Amino acid sequence: MADCYRKPKELKFEGNQAQNWKEFKEDFEIFVEAAHSEKTDKQKAYLLLNLAGREAIEKSRSFTYDAARGESKEKLTTLLEKFETLCDPVKNLTMERYAFNSRNQKEGEPLSMYIACLRDLANTCEFGDLKDSLLTDRIVCGIRNNSLRKTLLKETKLTLVKAVELCSVHEKTEAHLKSFDKVNISESVDYVSKKHGNTSRTRSRPKSTSESKSGQNPSSSKGSSSISCKCKWCGKNVRHKRHECPANGMECFKCHKIGHFAAVCRSKSDDSGKNTNRGQQRERVNEIEEFSDSDFLGEVEIDSVDDTDWLAKVQVNGDIIEFKIDTGARVNVIGESHDIVRNLRLSDSNKTLTGPGQTPLKCLGSANVKFKYKSNEVEDKIYVIAKQKVPLLSRKTSVELGMVTRIDSVNQENFIDTKYSEFSDMFRGLGVMKDVKCKIQLKEDASPVCVMTPRKVSQPLLPKIKASLDKMERLKVISPVKEPTEWCSGIVCVRKPDDTVRICVDLTELNKSVKREVYPMGNVDANLAKLANSTMFTKLNCNNGFWQLPLDEESRLLTTFITPYGRYCFNRMPPGVTCAPEIFQRQMSEIVKDLPFVICQMDDILIHSSPESHIDCVKQTLQKLKAAGVTLNKSKCAFHKSSVKFLGHIIDETGIHVDDDKIEAITKYQQPKSVSDLRRFLGMVNQVGKFVPRLADLRKPLNDLLCKNVPWYWGHAQEKAFEEIKNVLISTEVLAHYDPKLETIVATDASVAGLGAVLYQIQPDGKRRPVFHASRSLNDAERNYAVIEKEALAVCWGCDKFSEYLLGLEFTVETDHKPLVSLLMTKELTKLPPRILRFRLRLMRYGPRVVYVPGKDQEIKEAQMCDEECRQIREYCMSGWPPYKPGTPFMQKYFEHQSHFTVVDDLVVYDARIVVPRELRRDILSKIHQGHLGITKCRSRARSSVWWPGMSKMIEEMVKDCEICRKYNPPKTEPLLPTALPSRAWEQVGTDLFHHKGSDYIIVVDYYSRWFEIEKLGDTSSKGVIKSLKKTFSTHGIPDLVVSDNGPQYSSAEFRDFAKLWKFSHITSSPKFPQSNGEAERAVKTAKALLNKNDDPYLALLSYRTSPLLNGKSPSELLMNRKLATQLPILESQLTTKADLSEIPSKEEQSREKLKQWFDKRHRVGELPNLQKGDNVYVTDLKRNGTIVEKRPEPRSYSVETDNGNIVRRNRRAIIQVSPPNTDPDQQTQQPSGDPPVTTRSGRVVKTPTRFKDFVMY
Repeated sequence: MADCYRKPKELKFEGNQAQNWKEFKEDFEIFVEAAHSEKTDKQKAYLLLNLAGREAIEKSRSFTYDAARGESKEKLTTLLEKFETLCDPVKNLTMERYAFNSRNQKEGEPLSMYIACLRDLANTCEFGDLKDSLLTDRIVCGIRNNSLRKTLLKETKLTLVKAVELCSVHEKTEAHLKSFDKVNISESVDYVSKKHGNTSRTRSRPKSTSESKSGQNPSSSKGSSSISCKCKWCGKNVRHKRHECPANGMECFKCHKIGHFAAVCRSKSDDSGKNTNRGQQRERVNEIEEFSDSDFLGEVEIDSVDDTDWLAKVQVNGDIIEFKIDTGARVNVIGESHDIVRNLRLSDSNKTLTGPGQTPLKCLGSANVKFKYKSNEVEDKIYVIAKQKVPLLSRKTSVELGMVTRIDSVNQENFIDTKYSEFSDMFRGLGVMKDVKCKIQLKEDASPVCVMTPRKVSQPLLPKIKASLDKMERLKVISPVKEPTEWCSGIVCVRKPDDTVRICVDLTELNKSVKREVYPMGNVDANLAKLANSTMFTKLNCNNGFWQLPLDEESRLLTTFITPYGRYCFNRMPPGVTCAPEIFQRQMSEIVKDLPFVICQMDDILIHSSPESHIDCVKQTLQKLKAAGVTLNKSKCAFHKSSVKFLGHIIDETGIHVDDDKIEAITKYQQPKSVSDLRRFLGMVNQVGKFVPRLADLRKPLNDLLCKNVPWYWGHAQEKAFEEIKNVLISTEVLAHYDPKLETIVATDASVAGLGAVLYQIQPDGKRRPVFHASRSLNDAERNYAVIEKEALAVCWGCDKFSEYLLGLEFTVETDHKPLVSLLMTKELTKLPPRILRFRLRLMRYGPRVVYVPGKDQEIKEAQMCDEECRQIREYCMSGWPPYKPGTPFMQKYFEHQSHFTVVDDLVVYDARIVVPRELRRDILSKIHQGHLGITKCRSRARSSVWWPGMSKMIEEMVKDCEICRKYNPPKTEPLLPTALPSRAWEQVGTDLFHHKGSDYIIVVDYYSRWFEIEKLGDTSSKGVIKSLKKTFSTHGIPDLVVSDNGPQYSSAEFRDFAKLWKFSHITSSPKFPQSNGEAERAVKTAKALLNKNDDPYLALLSYRTSPLLNGKSPSELLMNRKLATQLPILESQLTTKADLSEIPSKEEQSREKLKQWFDKRHRVGELPNLQKGDNVYVTDLKRNGTIVEKRPEPRSYSVETDNGNIVRRNRRAIIQVSPPNTDPDQQTQQPSGDPPVTTRSGRVVKTPTRFKDFVMY
């Protein structure tokens, strides 16, 4: 009956033992209660051991039982307590409660599982009577659903039972709602599903894996309760929160509502009122959306009367193909089965195409083809996708072919009418700011200027000028002037793209006498620094902003201007007055001053916030503007955008992007032909300079042409710089939004031509992203600075450049010039050079922490500049090597390699390998040995990139001294050292203890005959061992020598007294090296085999003792000089005949020699050098360094004093000799050779070939 129950798995002692025991115990108790509840306590105890497994049984043998406390190995409760103590000996109550109080519901975790986990954690916290109360509190605090939390908090007397009940009801309700939504949510399919006639519209969904295999229709499975995790707002097959959804705050292109994509829109199409359900079809088609290097295959839904409305026949390279027009797709696609694909020359595509739910699609390649539809023809790329049934025509190609017309204004207008209908009047007409009268103030010495005659205007423009004047008069922007005025200005007419005329007034003379109102205009970069953590944006634009500022009576006449149709004056602020920007900015700032989420730069207003609060933010802003009387230009407004263009930048959640229009203008700029052309180009580049690192260095060849008295010359350097700037701008990185709460870093650098600085911030995800790039050129005086002064100037200039981001903030400055750190941080001011001191004083108002960060190869360059040897080699490479060997000793080792040295990019190199100065050699050595490879591989790795004299020898020493390599490399095996055969039986014996099947035994083996005695020990102490040895010695006699291991029984004072009293010598084998007591170890192996394989151990021993050895004689013959009677029949005479032992020594010698040869060959042995007193060594098993104290009398045995002061004895195999510490790694290579030069009879000096200079020659 018990076989029908699931048995617990064996208890594992790997990993988390406490958790393993907890799970095993719970399973065991359930199993016993279900299947073996009637069994006795003793039977249950043995059942526990049986189910726990072999390893648990072995560990249970170490348990001790206190009889006084009633403990017994046959009691279940006792065994459970013992295993509890073994697996979880110490319970940290603080840690248990910390785990309980920090446990929150995980995303997607069911409430029932979360509550069950909390109960398990609470069981180990010893809460007592407070357990239920604390569990209730943890449930309220840890659940993810805020609405459920509010429900729980409303309960005045919330108990654990009530909380669990409410959670259960909520969970079931959510499941039902999701199941209901599953029927209504459009889900992605890879085929077209159609229903005709009077049938109702159905929605298909993709089959699950099991359904696909079985071929069943998912709708036919009545018992299915699976809930789709597809998002009902964006349509992706992912589970995320509402505010994390990419559709949150986005406008639907189908119904123009906010919060979902058209792919999942459930509203009827725009023409649904015209169509009936009869004959209506719905199609789902795959679409492809193109992102930078990844394309998304999603879906769009089309409600149409006829399927052919969205199909069109298009010529592709002359072949006619029927495409489906997909305005949601951004690239054209076709399946590989179409005939045209065979004629296309496909190239590998660097784009990734993904389908619904981000499922990757197999893209076979792409090709550029010509599309032709009616009279329109365009060239575009088409992608070939495996198993794509219907060719798709992208939105871009459809528009260019004239198949689709794009209408933007309707969406914007509908958006305003639906979401902000109460503010619709703000988007009509020209407003006037309330309670404002602007005054144009003149200087005291102002001298009026009056133009008496209008400027000449061509006849065709006169009607247009008249129309513009009339319009301005209707808007009450201007009024006719009939009385005399002291001031009068002329007009300038500018034609607009719509063929109308803009009336501009030339107020140059008036502006000379106008007092400007001083008001901060707002810095673009300062405004952009306020956008951190904003994910949704709305941009507003004032309709003719200046014209909404009314002028007072006195100021109006100052703006009088004369036209061919008479004189007029402005009733509103004219754009050309110098004080107008400050006045307008002040008024706008006053309107939105209480709105921290608004940035106002002149007539441009940006509202930035999170999606949840964005509608409220926009409404608050519109209310403020409406109350002030401001109207907006609808065509220039953008609502609820994830990305907007503001102040010449593209802004989104990820950061600030460069404006593509500016990049396009720069990349299309033609080669400058004059200084003015070059200035215009560089001015355009400066506008995007903060996106480009080290721009000053790129610009230097172009800047040189702007200097005075420099003739115009466009050479190779200028052309290269011109193209490099264009190429760099094409791939600019996105700048992160500035956030003063994040860790801030300023990285600076100086070059021969200029200074560079980058403002970095460490983002919440740990990534380091740039916020601002800055650079400038050095002037003539600064170019003469020393290198360290240029680096200090770069630090000061970088901090000053980013002062508006840094003042009042703790930040770090990174420099690649190491000496600068102490000069700017710790060195006394009185000891600084004057120029460095001034830089230090400039930095004091910032208080930065300056750190050294090595640049690429910068560390080696600086070290070479400081190294005397490298400086001398550099000098010789520049000026030539002397014809004789240098007198300086340390340069003599480089002389023979002179033909290999060159200077490349300011680096001294040996052929193609960098010469490493002495200061960095230790660091380079550690990098060479980074993977802990062997000597040969490390040498090969080093020879591929670096060089210095004696490098190979240093690598060899480093690998040999590597502690990690010593730890994991197996020790070298020495040749076998066979034990000499004693001259007689029982002259030398070996002894050892062993454990077998729960019992302890002692074994004594004779080195001459291999006869061994074994005895079961009741006491494994020295006393018990001595008692057993006395019994054995009383039978066979006292040996001359006893060999044992270093167990406590044999190393005790009691055993030494026993050896002294019984007159025998005692030696021990090397610790941690059982091979040195090989006879005893081999006897133990044989004894265990006999005991395991035989029911009668005594007959087994008799069989062994009477079986001949390799020398032809049995142990009994060698020990007793006679054969023993066994169960085998034998002649009586054989039992009385004495054995002939005369040939035993020679046979033993031959046998041991063969064994040694076999061992040495198999283990590839090698002699280890003898160690001397004082040698530095490493003890492998202790993993400690030490020093040899003495060589012991035992073979290959030494006493070692470890680095913690202990003296241990070890075999030579467990000791690795290490070289003594050398403070100067190049000491050996720097000493000149004392050997006299070897010369031939002709006088030629014999030299070692240079290819062997890295080798140690013997």
